[in-house]
Amino acid sequence: MSSHTNGRAPQNLLEFRGVTAGYGAVTVLRNIDLTVEPSSVVAILGPNGAGKTTLLRTATGLVKPSEGRILLDGDDVTGSPPYILARQGFCLVPEGRGIFPSLTVRENLVLACSKGKDARNAAIDRTIEVLPTLGQRLRQIAGSMSGGEQQMLALARAMMNDARLVAVDEASLGLSPLIVNHVYETLQRIVATGTAVILVEQYVTRALDFADRVYMLNKGEIVFSGRPDEVKQDQLFAQYLGTAS
Repeated sequence: MSSHTNGRAPQNLLEFRGVTAGYGAVTVLRNIDLTVEPSSVVAILGPNGAGKTTLLRTATGLVKPSEGRILLDGDDVTGSPPYILARQGFCLVPEGRGIFPSLTVRENLVLACSKGKDARNAAIDRTIEVLPTLGQRLRQIAGSMSGGEQQMLALARAMMNDARLVAVDEASLGLSPLIVNHVYETLQRIVATGTAVILVEQYVTRALDFADRVYMLNKGEIVFSGRPDEVKQDQLFAQYLGTAS
């Protein structure tokens, strides 16, 4: 999983230490401890209302913790706004794609990049190298593409600023099983570049096959953490996720 060892134990890319967070007076997450190693895939599973999306929003700076600390590369980034975290290579792909449907694919990529023109063009070239399908669609209006292609574009936008960690909320929501396969092929290509992924996913078995580590949430608390093969043998799987697959 981790690739940046330099002869020593790998430092966690992202770490939650006792994080409690919510909206106003409503607490959604309680005392969350979580780690994401470099170049790894972490799946966040749990029933509806468990706090999965809030966890991603807290990790990416959209929700500020009321307690606890969030570390990125060992540095305390608790309370940092999303644009600061994005500059450090941490991006969120929200539920519902997160693209500009009336703009072309290229315009979507340009707007996602904070670099100058030359560096931006180089970033587009690198992104297309990883996701060549988009290279054939640069002039196409994003909203006219299929749902799977729009999700691919959303992931590509996250890559435009040298993303080291991409948080993906419901990557396969509303997509057919065949298109879901294409989305996961896209995610695999992104992981192969060394980018870590933290994933909220409704297709539990697909997430387990893809992830290196799994956290289960229920009512805002972590009720299980471990390897995917441990989850399959754990009674919590049936208890908290029912028959989801």
